Amino acid sequence: MKKRKIFKFYQAGIPCYQQAADKKEESVKLSLTIYSVAQLVEKEGMTVEKFLEFAAQQGFTGVDLGYFWQDKKKEMEKLPSWLERYGLTVSGTITRSNFGAVVGTEKLEEQMKAVKEAIEDATLIGAPSLRIFAGGREGLSFEEGGPLVAECFLRLTEYAEKKKVILALEDHHGLAATAEHLLYYISRVNSPYFRLNVDIANFLFDQDDPVEATRKTAGYAVMVHVKDAKRQGGKVETCLLGQGEVDVKACLQVFKETGYTGYLSLEYEAPEDPRKGIPHCYRYLKKLETELAW
Repeated sequence: MKKRKIFKFYQAGIPCYQQAADKKEESVKLSLTIYSVAQLVEKEGMTVEKFLEFAAQQGFTGVDLGYFWQDKKKEMEKLPSWLERYGLTVSGTITRSNFGAVVGTEKLEEQMKAVKEAIEDATLIGAPSLRIFAGGREGLSFEEGGPLVAECFLRLTEYAEKKKVILALEDHHGLAATAEHLLYYISRVNSPYFRLNVDIANFLFDQDDPVEATRKTAGYAVMVHVKDAKRQGGKVETCLLGQGEVDVKACLQVFKETGYTGYLSLEYEAPEDPRKGIPHCYRYLKKLETELAW
């Protein structure tokens, strides 16, 4: 399936949510990752289709998919019509992976198979990239585990290239926690089909300055997750955009200066009700778009 474009949709009885499509193509493309509605999936049983409707209602034109399928095969078959209905495009896909937990064990091939299946799914729904994690386990240092995980990434990148899907490694604790970790894997794999999903707030969890870390990694980004976080009670907690310690504006300025043309995907993890928090974060991002003249 070819990557789907953003559609206009005018049909009697069906609302057209895509306001952006009626204008010139947006300079900043805003996406919502499906993990942002985890609370609503748990509390209300929100489906993938309802998520798409919700994302479009807020003003987003892209979505990251990969979680919360109820009947994946049937829903994927219906996905093209849902995307057209709500004026959305698949900005990327996401999958869970923890290579650090299984390298050196008999469970490694099971993890490799799962990520290959996620690559296949990305191909089926026309997603350009797949977000992956390095993971980790207690007692496994980066010096020991990094090279082992890099070998996994090398194998998977060969497979992803055949499917024309770009693997996007996220800074997500463990063996891929800091900018230096990410750059190590970029150097080791050395392929245009292995790039980064830069999560600007996750750097804070591992005491890496978000702005400086973004500056080091932005040039390799094919996906970007935007959220905020703050230190509280001896630990780091996520919060509404603009209420934490991450200089979101400065991070986005870095992406603008780097020439990033992909989606900025809101990953909402704040404790507040997503039906209130996500609209707040969308408005915050639109405000920054204006201030940055992007």
